Amino acid sequence: MARRTLSTKSYLAAFLALLVLAAGSFGLSFLHLGAFSMPLALGVATLKACIVAGVFMHLLEEPGTRSLATLIAVMMVCILITLAATDVATR
Repeated sequence: MARRTLSTKSYLAAFLALLVLAAGSFGLSFLHLGAFSMPLALGVATLKACIVAGVFMHLLEEPGTRSLATLIAVMMVCILITLAATDVATR
């Protein structure tokens, strides 16, 4: 089975996307968006984490089983964080 690999252009595109997202995150920190600033910052951070995991950690090249296991692990962490935040918020 031939293994698919990413080209140099893919790495460069991912790097440039990370730079743009970092600049956007920096720019958003100066805007006064009130309650929307935290969800927006978390959304940008999630996009950056997905790019790093997919391209630089080679998850895009892995078969579906490993990607599915990674997705399930991330979902479980999100559920645990949500439960902990809900517990603190309702005290």
